[in-house]
Amino acid sequence: KGKKAHASEPENGVNPALAVSELIKSIAHFSEPNAHKEDFALCTPIYMNLGEKNYGISAEDAEIHYTIRTWSGENMTQLENKIKKAVNAIAKSYSLQYTIDWFEYFPASNNDDTCVSLIKKVAKQENLYINQHVNSLKFGEDFGWYSQQYKSAIFGLGAGEGHPALHHANYDFPDELIATGIQMFKGMIAEVLDN
Repeated sequence: KGKKAHASEPENGVNPALAVSELIKSIAHFSEPNAHKEDFALCTPIYMNLGEKNYGISAEDAEIHYTIRTWSGENMTQLENKIKKAVNAIAKSYSLQYTIDWFEYFPASNNDDTCVSLIKKVAKQENLYINQHVNSLKFGEDFGWYSQQYKSAIFGLGAGEGHPALHHANYDFPDELIATGIQMFKGMIAEVLDN
């Protein structure tokens, strides 16, 4: 939050535009996109709003949103601290006030070896192809809360390499995957009940 001014006299206000651009550059340096590294971190800009559509007014307010991802809670805390420190330093250097909100936190979903073995066993019994990722999946999932309390594992049903990815403008859920999902869950339930 800065201070509004007439666009012809920006020196009489505090416009947050340069601070926002500096902050975006700063946060970009905190990313380690290599998923093979233990300090993997993604800082993805999601949304930004600066000023208003009134061409006679120098902007007063700005808002930026990020999705941040790491492999561990410890790395997430370190990343949060870096971001908070950068926001504080940049806001101070531009005489801006700020607030930071953190929300929709999902802890990592940790796959239990026994559950992974069950998934593989059922997939093999059902003659389904298994494509095991070398690294963890990078998407956020509220299932992480469940995996902190119970043995669990996440698996996905692949739609094929030529299918648009989730959230892509052309994505359309392929309904034929429903039968495969039912097949997998039915098989896993039968295995658990037999043991």
